[in-house]
Amino acid sequence: LNLPDHLVDSALEGASFFSLTPHPSDDTKLLTQGLMAGDEARNGIITLEINLLTGQVTAERSANGAITLSPRMLTLGAWTVVLSEDGTQLVTSSAVSQSQALRAVSVISILGKKKNLPATALASMESHLGSNVFTIRFGSETAVVKIEEDGELKLVYHQEGTVVSASLALRGASKDASGAHVAGVVFTHPKNQSTMLQVVDVLSGSVFSSEAFPDLDLPQLGGGDRAFLNTFQRKDGGHGFRLLLVGRDASLSLLQQGSVVWTREESLGSIQDTHFVDLPPEKGGMHVGTLSALVSGGTKALEQMVPQFLRHLYLQMLHIKVTLKIASAAEVAELLLERRSHGVKLRESWDAQGFRKIIVVQTRPGKLLGLHNGDGRVLWSRMLPAPASPESSPHSCLLWRLPPQDHVAPQMLTVTGNNIHVIDAWTGALVSSTSLPFSAHRVLPTQLIDSEGRRVLLLVAPDHSAHIFPDTSEASLLVLDHLSALFYYEVEEETDSISGYAFTQEPGSSNKLAGLHLWTVAFPEKLLTHASRSPEDHVHSHTRILGDRSTLYKYLNPNTLFVATSPGASSSPAAPEPHVTAYLLDTVSGKVLYRVRHQGATGPVQAVFSEHWVVYHYWNVHASRNEVSVLEVYDDDATRRAPSLLEAMALSAVGSSSLPSMSSLSLPAVRVLGQSYFFSLGVKTMGVTSTHKGITSKNVLLGTSTDQVLALEKRFLDPRRPTRPSPTDREEGLVPYSPNLPIIPHHIITTTHQVVGLRGIVSAPSRLESTSLVFAFGLDLFYTRVTPSKMYDTLDDHEFSYALLVFTLVALVVGTIVTGILVQQKELQMKWK
Repeated sequence: LNLPDHLVDSALEGASFFSLTPHPSDDTKLLTQGLMAGDEARNGIITLEINLLTGQVTAERSANGAITLSPRMLTLGAWTVVLSEDGTQLVTSSAVSQSQALRAVSVISILGKKKNLPATALASMESHLGSNVFTIRFGSETAVVKIEEDGELKLVYHQEGTVVSASLALRGASKDASGAHVAGVVFTHPKNQSTMLQVVDVLSGSVFSSEAFPDLDLPQLGGGDRAFLNTFQRKDGGHGFRLLLVGRDASLSLLQQGSVVWTREESLGSIQDTHFVDLPPEKGGMHVGTLSALVSGGTKALEQMVPQFLRHLYLQMLHIKVTLKIASAAEVAELLLERRSHGVKLRESWDAQGFRKIIVVQTRPGKLLGLHNGDGRVLWSRMLPAPASPESSPHSCLLWRLPPQDHVAPQMLTVTGNNIHVIDAWTGALVSSTSLPFSAHRVLPTQLIDSEGRRVLLLVAPDHSAHIFPDTSEASLLVLDHLSALFYYEVEEETDSISGYAFTQEPGSSNKLAGLHLWTVAFPEKLLTHASRSPEDHVHSHTRILGDRSTLYKYLNPNTLFVATSPGASSSPAAPEPHVTAYLLDTVSGKVLYRVRHQGATGPVQAVFSEHWVVYHYWNVHASRNEVSVLEVYDDDATRRAPSLLEAMALSAVGSSSLPSMSSLSLPAVRVLGQSYFFSLGVKTMGVTSTHKGITSKNVLLGTSTDQVLALEKRFLDPRRPTRPSPTDREEGLVPYSPNLPIIPHHIITTTHQVVGLRGIVSAPSRLESTSLVFAFGLDLFYTRVTPSKMYDTLDDHEFSYALLVFTLVALVVGTIVTGILVQQKELQMKWK
């Protein structure tokens, strides 16, 4: 804006503008309204008139009052409405009058309520349709209020637990009140708890139409957030209505004629956490063999199997018709439904290979969903209550209970502020809810498991004290027995520092621990990212046998943290040259184990930590290329070299962990090997494959800037890759060094697909050691299975010769019969002799 000199004064200084609307009587002008900052609070409204042709401010009007105002402001026609900071009053002011005076009205007096409930939201209802109407939400109720020509506020309609759509002007001649301004109101009926849709005239408050939607569970959506009303012409010439409802769980539902036409779980585009859970076992032996059923059940079993045989025969005929393309649309749909419900890949029960899983995801709105990994369909969903205050910690979710019995469902646990919810991982049912006397700042899962398969948790409060959960004597004893080994750290991005803490027993309490600050590392640069090992990271071998028969011992301290820092962007000539510094930090003692600086590098940095190595990606400014670096950490303590070669080979072969103990309180010397490579693609996120025992070679999963996932073999990220391989290097299987990492097309596991908005990659083991399950998420979801070392523990259907097997079996049978006949003839001849 080109402000005249006489307008640049103390009145505009500190003003904040929140509304921009057309002038109600002059098409060449705009009105912008804002709040003026007084000595202590915002207590005034300021209005500027702007000429659209010149951009000049042609007029300024302001008015002050004694009420502190909030930024929730609306301009409806010639009037401006502002909600007070405490939500108890509505303040109106003329947007065009030269005498701009403030008038305050109590919300309670408008609504006729005796309860002192502050308003929580203020929203416009498409004021350009000519209706000076807005909605105000207070507590669990929503009201429609109209501004009269003289600025008076009039209650038009109110309902408990509602979401109101934008107003809609009815067009066309019909027996209905054409030209009326209506809005859709969605609420839960107080008696039968069914979801209702009322179409209300926003000018008079009369109900235009009312429909019930028994199939829609509005509380399960967390309530309504927004709604969009649309109209269509019915066969009788009247107006029909359909409404698109946006739930607080970010779901979309289309409502029309008393039914939910469709529902979309749009919250899946904001996944924050992911867990793989086994499906329940199959019920009642549904796949018992025909012969065993006949033997055990006799005639009764045969009678029961005749309908199954006829059904199977019918489906075979249906399959032939679909193959020949002579089936009707209904028959095609029936066959697809049958395949979905009875296909091996899509069954809702666990399999021996561990391929079928439930993917439990937690989304940003606080909704948990269970997805079948066969086709991604939603098996169950559960909307969690919102935090009591915006300052509460966000939802955290973890797999809490894994019962030893296969028929008992595992349980998920979520913590939000001071509420704990336990969810059945198979059905999504709410098992229990617990209220805490404090707000949990952080949830620390330990490696301690009680007799019921529940993981013992430490719920850390803002003062760093911790409460033991579950609150049982068994859990308290487990924690107290291992108290000296419990440590944790906190990353403070605001101060670019990391602090370490331990716990001591709180005097007079059996389930509360006092926090003890141990150390703080303040980094001189901006902290970009950090990464640590997953507790589920399985390690089979603690040693690495080299080509010359020497041994390297992996540094497998679980308290090792990778940190990357950078000086950040600066336009100052004295600013240091851009670089990225990588640290390896022990989180128990706070000691820096290793540090390396990459000159000419800058963020963002993506990293993944597994076993004894870390891989990270950054941008090289000097080379204008992406780079990927790898660090491998080995234990260089002299005691690690004590075992003989045969003992080391035995340890490597059987995966034994019978090595000298390791303590972060007396850290050994470490040897760090590093190497950097150019990579032709940008990386948005990283992951690593996980297998059941950790025997299979690992692949680094790179989420590229093209929204695809590349499975890069770890052998290409070996810091010991030689430039000129010696015979011992070739015997060890080292790949010759090349400065560029290869991109092999068939290693792009997303093939031709793109995971739009890719944000994360999660891997989980199957029961087959060769196979890892990979789930990538963003706006799209992608799932697949990968075999980093190929399927060495399974026969390949394409390579296995069934014909040769049948031929061999037939030959054995024929040979057995012929041999038997020859033996009988020979024995008979010997008896005659």
